[in-house]
Amino acid sequence: MNQSEKQRGRSGHANEQPAGWALPEKTDIDQEVFLHQVCQQEFVQLLQQSWAKIDHCFSQLNEAQIWWRPDVDLNSIGNLSLHLAGNLRQWAVASLRGVPDERNRDAEFSESTQVSKQDLHRLLLETIADATEVICGIRADMWSRELSVQGFRVNVYQALQHTCAHFVGHTHQIILLTRLQLGDRYRFHWTPDGPREVTPI
Repeated sequence: MNQSEKQRGRSGHANEQPAGWALPEKTDIDQEVFLHQVCQQEFVQLLQQSWAKIDHCFSQLNEAQIWWRPDVDLNSIGNLSLHLAGNLRQWAVASLRGVPDERNRDAEFSESTQVSKQDLHRLLLETIADATEVICGIRADMWSRELSVQGFRVNVYQALQHTCAHFVGHTHQIILLTRLQLGDRYRFHWTPDGPREVTPI
């Protein structure tokens, strides 16, 4: 199998990944540096694996399916995508970069907020890339730094732990909504005979 084939998802198209996915290589390092790199790697890998699964779902859906709601009171994949981008940018990007937080959380769940599949895909990709850049730029002495995010007093580690776990949780909702619509036509991103390069989400 050549390199381009290895990079292709089970759907048969090359998976797009934001720049900056490369993780620090394992070396003989002290415990503090080791824990620092493990935290960075874990947060980046959670986002990377979530993105691969969301991208895989998007590749199987059309515009109408992206905005389909199973019930009037439940969210669509489009709403969840906006919500993921809003939460990740607020907690991992704006708060750590010290830039204005312009998030409109209510709009993420509005039924009237219709964004194209292509624009949603781009928004998630760019947001994850920005968050990855922030995470990879964290120094070992920054984890305990206090932040105020959405009215909560948290440190840097807590902010990233919250938003990455939040991202994973809603990723599984997106997978469920995709399977509900496609039924037997749904293509799994990973199967038991697949590679085991990283711990799965």
